[in-house]
Amino acid sequence: MIEIVTGLPDGVAGFIAAGRVTRRDYEEVLIPSLETILRSHPKVRCYYELGTSFSGMDAGAVWEDFKVGIQHITQWERVAVVTNVEWIRISVHEKSI
Repeated sequence: MIEIVTGLPDGVAGFIAAGRVTRRDYEEVLIPSLETILRSHPKVRCYYELGTSFSGMDAGAVWEDFKVGIQHITQWERVAVVTNVEWIRISVHEKSI
């Protein structure tokens, strides 16, 4: 499941992933929200939280995540991945777009 974080400054998209994230979560929640903000801002900052209840992503969600990241690569000003999940922390540590 993906929830949209509300109350963030203009130009910032925020999401919280919990449980198992699916392609449907991306198609119905994350992508429409993100595309709305990307249409109205030349550069976007993204906050993505994956907490202790996050249990993983299905292959479709991984693919959608990759596609969104690459499709809008020139529009990412900053991306913050906030997590206490060790394998995610290691995989995103000091990597940037």
